[in-house]
Amino acid sequence: MRRTFVDATGTSVPLLRAVRRLVATDLEVAALLLGLGAVVVGCAGHVDGIEPVGPARAPDPVAVAALRPDAIVVGTADGVPDLADERLVVALRRIAPVIAVDLARPAAAVRDMRALLGSDDDTRWAPPPPAEQLPPWLRRVPAPTGRRRAADPGHEER
Repeated sequence: MRRTFVDATGTSVPLLRAVRRLVATDLEVAALLLGLGAVVVGCAGHVDGIEPVGPARAPDPVAVAALRPDAIVVGTADGVPDLADERLVVALRRIAPVIAVDLARPAAAVRDMRALLGSDDDTRWAPPPPAEQLPPWLRRVPAPTGRRRAADPGHEER
């Protein structure tokens, strides 16, 4: 299941599988996700019963990666991810897709997260982008077969 989700910043985020395990980057995002019944496996900040991954708005990428989330949800401020350091977005995108949600617009935030979780039909889903537009780590790479290639008829092996 390969889809693209358009988040609150207008960024098209490729999703390779169903989103089930989430990491929230602050307490407000965690509260929104928990209110929708999402499985929040980690949170930047302290929430009872959820693995902490660092201080609010400054998650530790190593701690986040250890939880193997399907997506990382961040709040937005003025249309950009609201994190303590903008370089964190780049580090987090190496781990899992990063989805921004606009908490200043509660109805839109709920609608977007329901669409992300697949619990609501929504027009926020877009067709997947062509492979050449995906980051290299998201492109399909053929799995190694462990077998050697058959020799070409006119080609001698060395």
